[in-house]
Formats: sequence, C-alpha cells, structure tokens
Amino acid sequence: MSNDKPLADAVDLTAYRLQRAVETDLELTGRNTANAVMEADRRVIGYKRVLSDKPNHCDLCVIASTNTYRRGDLLPIHPACGCTVEPIYLDGSQEEASLDRRIEEAYRQAAERTQIAVLDHGEYGPYLQAA
Repeated sequence: MSNDKPLADAVDLTAYRLQRAVETDLELTGRNTANAVMEADRRVIGYKRVLSDKPNHCDLCVIASTNTYRRGDLLPIHPACGCTVEPIYLDGSQEEASLDRRIEEAYRQAAERTQIAVLDHGEYGPYLQAA
C-alpha cells in the first residue's frame, strides 16, 4: 500500500506470502523428520530424492531426484516442493520406484533446460535454486 497499490492487491500479496511461509514450514518439518529418522537407523548410508505426487514437477526437483545423497546431508528444499526421501541402506537395497514414460520425459527435458545449485539460507538451511 505504501507504493500506492490497492488494498485488495496488498491483501492478495499477504495471503500469497503467508501460504508460501506455511508451505516452507511444512517442508522444513518433513525434511527434519526424515533426517532424524535416517540418523536413528545406522543402516542408512544415504538417500534418494523422491518426486511428489504433483502432476507438474519443477525442473530443480526433477534434476535433483536423479542424484543420491550422503547420510547427514539435509534435503535441499524450496517452497511448495513436496518431495520426500527414500533411504539407501548399507546392504545396497532401496525400494526402486518405477518411472512411467511421462516422468522419464520430464527428467530428460528438465536436464536439458536447467542446472541446479544448492545454496545455504540462514533460516531454512540448504535450498535449491536454478544455476
């Protein structure tokens, strides 16, 4: 409103920022819970990022889901991410998720379009950003 914006615009922006803050807090809770569970199980040596059930995944998550990560590395997130983790165990076992052609094509397209960087945010910890 200080920039001569209508009250309705200010309310919409405030609602959007509140929604993003709540989504980010939920992501942080999920990440911290997964990290605590994996730290408690000494058989876990790493993890793989698992895409959410959302129909359209962002390129950052698609590319990050093709990698594996070491035990103790926090899952980089971004608001409204929704990704989870799948532990990788000392014996090499992991539940393989079968990818349908649509997801495989999303991987290919995302890898062609986007490179990712993991940055450290003072409040959220590691987060994904397009490089």
